[in-house]
Amino acid sequence: DIMKLVGSAPLKELVAETSDVVERLCIQTALDLTQNNRVAASEMLNLSRQSLYVKLRKYDLMGK
Repeated sequence: DIMKLVGSAPLKELVAETSDVVERLCIQTALDLTQNNRVAASEMLNLSRQSLYVKLRKYDLMGK
């Protein structure tokens, strides 16, 4: 999806979209590795639990 934006979207938008994809994948991987232990996942990602919950809501991962 991101490759389709090259040439039709500003670089700033491309970078933001790419960062979101990478961030979501990292959060999902941390949750998978910790068997959905959010405290352990937040520590693994070096995030506060509050920040992790904000990101879980942002990426619609609260039910996972």
